[in-house]
Amino acid sequence: MSELVKGENVTVFKYVASINAWVPYACARSCSFSIETDTIETSITGSGKYRTFVPRSNASTGSLEGLTQLEKINNLSIADLIQLQVDHEILLMRWEDISDNGDVFTKELEMFITNTTQTASFDNVATFSVSLQGTGPITLVYTPTPIIQGIMYRKEFILPANEDSIVLYELNGVSIDNVISIILDNSDASIIIGSGTPIGQEVKYNSSGATITFPFASDIDLNGYVSYQIIYEAS
Repeated sequence: MSELVKGENVTVFKYVASINAWVPYACARSCSFSIETDTIETSITGSGKYRTFVPRSNASTGSLEGLTQLEKINNLSIADLIQLQVDHEILLMRWEDISDNGDVFTKELEMFITNTTQTASFDNVATFSVSLQGTGPITLVYTPTPIIQGIMYRKEFILPANEDSIVLYELNGVSIDNVISIILDNSDASIIIGSGTPIGQEVKYNSSGATITFPFASDIDLNGYVSYQIIYEAS
């Protein structure tokens, strides 16, 4: 089985002491984590054509990007992130990778938020980006993070030629509020509606039947995917 790590299987968590649980970031569609090592040059005059160095110190940074959404139960929204930034709170965080066959590689460390940016346009969903700075050592963990909340998923599909709707049974019961985005033929559906007939950039989503309806039918098969999250109440 493949050892690859899909983007959908990379998750960012923050530890919340008040509920004794790791909490994923709500509606984060992409994330990045970087480690940089500073060096000191040890070359001396006459040492030849090649300079030599020794490693000195490590520094880490991270970022999150996603859709602006407020008040998700037991998940951290952009409102939570901005509050954590203005309070200068140090966050215990995990950046977790899980391969196709279940292998886990997680970086755990303390970080603080250095920048939050929100972007909005009249014809699309508002987005956010967050930059983080690591502080102190990084602990490597090779077991899955125990969580009692929700997590992001991605379901790929093929919309058959001459069809304007498709049923995705994996989404049965997932509310429209937890459908983050619907992509068809590399185009993002800007507006997800729950009733009526979709037009323009709209897409209709029926949670009870897990049916997605598009405003058109194509004469060829089209590839697409749905990003969604399943939210669980903390016990």
